[in-house]
Amino acid sequence: MFKIACAILAFGLLWSPFFMRQTRPGQLPKAVGVRTSPPLPWHVGRVGQTKWKLETGVEGFEPALKRISTKIGANDFEEAARLMESWAPKVKNVAEADVDYDEGVRAAWEAAAGDLYLLAGRWEAAERAFKHVLSNPKEGFKGSYSRQYAAYGMARISTVKGDYPRAEEWLAQGAHEVWSGCGNCEESERNRNYVVKTAWDRASQKYEQARRELIDMIDGKFPTQPAHYNLSSEQWEHEMGRAEAATALGQILLKQGRTAEARQVLLVALEPNKSGDSAAQTAYGMLNALDHPPKP
Repeated sequence: MFKIACAILAFGLLWSPFFMRQTRPGQLPKAVGVRTSPPLPWHVGRVGQTKWKLETGVEGFEPALKRISTKIGANDFEEAARLMESWAPKVKNVAEADVDYDEGVRAAWEAAAGDLYLLAGRWEAAERAFKHVLSNPKEGFKGSYSRQYAAYGMARISTVKGDYPRAEEWLAQGAHEVWSGCGNCEESERNRNYVVKTAWDRASQKYEQARRELIDMIDGKFPTQPAHYNLSSEQWEHEMGRAEAATALGQILLKQGRTAEARQVLLVALEPNKSGDSAAQTAYGMLNALDHPPKP
């Protein structure tokens, strides 16, 4: 009876998702349970849900919002971004007292359009949208989520270009664009950015070493940050690290001309998890750029 129980336990361990995800040294990982649609940046939907905060007064606003939602639902992110950009000038800014962190105002629409361009793999259009958001001065004590999204978006675009030093500068700027006053939130932000920076530091090395260390990170072989408030931090840091490392490795493989291998690795970033959404959005954009290159 004891031997049977041990055999069942061993079988279960060997076929658990953890063991299925482990790779041999130097072997590229394979994705498990890939999402058919990418995770959307939460504010993309939120700018449409805060209609009561918008002083639009523009005829046709509701049908336009429905069209944007339809395009997003069909994964037509480029057209959805164009629609958001076209409507952003019609969205009147509201008084600062009515909206915390400029949520729901024109800048939020423009930042959301930039994220949609990222999902579409339209890097130049995304960069244009983010730079327009950042051209507005930083106001208020709490800061601006729109500016934070734009700074983090510029960091992602820099990684696609392979410019990791510049990406880390944008990452640091994004972290200081908002002060939440919440210890748990501030700690989570620091820990998330630590994971991102760890992946980008490894990606900055020479090809063979970067490849080896990023594969290790995909397998969870990197130190996590201590957490005082968020007790589940270690678990989501490993989930996030897997997605971040896969996206960074995919970019390196594309630069090396290893397109088939890059596709395999980028799909790892699209595995279902609650922590690697930003990396997954970038990976999805890279795949979109491969499959649907911009028309000349």
